[in-house]
Amino acid sequence: MSEAQGMSESTGLSRIPFTTEAESQIQSLSFWLTVVGWLNIAAVVINVINLALPTRNFGHLINGLIHLLVGTWALQAARAFQGVATTDVADQAYLVQGFTKLRAIFLLQGAIILVGMAFVAAVLLFFVFTPRLG
Repeated sequence: MSEAQGMSESTGLSRIPFTTEAESQIQSLSFWLTVVGWLNIAAVVINVINLALPTRNFGHLINGLIHLLVGTWALQAARAFQGVATTDVADQAYLVQGFTKLRAIFLLQGAIILVGMAFVAAVLLFFVFTPRLG
């Protein structure tokens, strides 16, 4: 009984029979994630250059860190999805790895949106409750 259970766990969904169209879409996803990743890495380089200029500020550092995280995670997700599309082993593991990285990207973007909305709300409240001069 334990041998059969161990066998099903090891082979489980390691190989998922995707159609050729599905594999093509996964490869396309991998390509576009690679593009997004490298564009974010290029943005990191631009932010590093901006840090060397006299107009630098703390925002360039935070922006560079965010681009570095998104770029790294996008490239890791792209590599995982490429593994799903081009290999016949460990599809489930590659999918979990790819979706974990995508989840991290979306959570970071969600947090950025919430911080931005809080900033806008704070500015609006400031203007509403600040007495007018003149």
